[in-house]
Amino acid sequence: MRRALLLLALWLCPAAQADVPAGDALLLKTAYVYNFAKFVRWPEGAPASANALSLCVAGTDELADALARLRGRLVRGRPLTVQYLNGGQVPKHCQMLYVAASAQARQAELLQSVRGQPVLTISELPGFARAGGVIELYREGTRLHFIINLGVARAAGLEIQPGLLGLAVVIGQPAVP
Repeated sequence: MRRALLLLALWLCPAAQADVPAGDALLLKTAYVYNFAKFVRWPEGAPASANALSLCVAGTDELADALARLRGRLVRGRPLTVQYLNGGQVPKHCQMLYVAASAQARQAELLQSVRGQPVLTISELPGFARAGGVIELYREGTRLHFIINLGVARAAGLEIQPGLLGLAVVIGQPAVP
């Protein structure tokens, strides 16, 4: 518990992208996914404004397994549910979708199935954000970073708070003249 609080505290400041020992990387990634939900607002009337916030997980990898730890945690007063999709199952009624490494072959299909819907898509797959995902986690050496495709987020009706954008590499937005 103490370790989780320390990592969550690190998340709230820019130093969160400091060196991450290999053993703590999984815990930190799980904390990132949880905090992404806290820094994103879904449009009025979207299912995310209901009683629970649903995280769907397509495929398996180390992080996909660890996301089960988030089950029941509160995000803005709503419990987070975690649903693991089977095989070719298409995500329905999800506000968040994690695409795991084993689902890489289905990445395009999964992203197409939620395109234009208020779904926060997250993955560690290389090129995920450029392929139409909203958030891509990646490591650079021993540092953990993330890319946000702001154009895809806006098209989905998601509002990402400036504090989160300030920690990310942001793509998919018009150039500032």
